[in-house]
Amino acid sequence: MTFEEQSRKWIEQVQARRRRPVRLRTARSWRSHLNWIVPRIGSLELGAVNNKTVKGLVEQMAAAGLSPKTVANHLWVVKAVVASAVGEDG
Repeated sequence: MTFEEQSRKWIEQVQARRRRPVRLRTARSWRSHLNWIVPRIGSLELGAVNNKTVKGLVEQMAAAGLSPKTVANHLWVVKAVVASAVGEDG
């Protein structure tokens, strides 16, 4: 599964969950983060998203002039997408 595929599943899951679903405004914010992230690492297999990959992404964000807080928010979304992937046995 690619990062892009998992990110779509993740955003749907966090909005549809019963316990503490995210607000629409938060989901829009996360989608905007994903709009920036997916063109850069979306085609990678989820298992290939590691520290080295994320370090390159951070360098791209810094070069684009994103603030440190914005970079941290984007990285949180990357971590959440990767962590949301569970196997058949949970």
